Amino acid sequence: QGANSGIKVGMPVLNAAGLIGKVTEVFADRALVMLISDPDYALSVKVVTKSSRTPVTLPPLPTEDAPTVDSVLETTDTSSTSSTSSTTTTILGFTPGTTTIPPEVVAGAGGGSNITVPVASQLAVRETGILEGRGPGTRPIVRFLDASTRGSAIEVGAPIVSAGGSRSLAPPDIVIGVVSRVVERLGTAGPVLEIDLVADLSSLSFLRVLLYQPITETGK
Repeated sequence: QGANSGIKVGMPVLNAAGLIGKVTEVFADRALVMLISDPDYALSVKVVTKSSRTPVTLPPLPTEDAPTVDSVLETTDTSSTSSTSSTTTTILGFTPGTTTIPPEVVAGAGGGSNITVPVASQLAVRETGILEGRGPGTRPIVRFLDASTRGSAIEVGAPIVSAGGSRSLAPPDIVIGVVSRVVERLGTAGPVLEIDLVADLSSLSFLRVLLYQPITETGK
């Protein structure tokens, strides 16, 4: 497909696994695609790494300090013609439709087990860099924009996704690959990552074009 289907230069191209390249030339009923492995291809990406902070374990609450739920009333609705009856539980002091915690699963009740609380919500840390193609049969690499980034914070197998942004070649969070190797560089330069792509570029059949044209490609 091509211009007749709304395809334009610069639009991202994917297969079922992930990003494979971008449209570089468009005709009425077909289009040419530059693969992500091409040396002329570059894309802003994010490396998703897990926080290494350690959770804090709190002791169980004493039984007398555990919150309680008062007066649970059960009523049976028999107005239905079905042979199956439905039971509605009404809790005094609470609004219907809201989520409540039964007393038997309240944290710390009855001297139960310890509670593990994640520190800083264990949020993922995202390092931003530039993915560059290196030719057919060679893994693409990611170079970091921030020289303060250290390879020790990045693990082999960490996911690589598109970073997005007004000047990016693709919307954010499109899967690209995983880190296969971390190469530290001397001096103030950040590490270089080798990437295993999730898409097999040697076997492409059915492709999808996202109808998203980056600002940098407008007018081409």
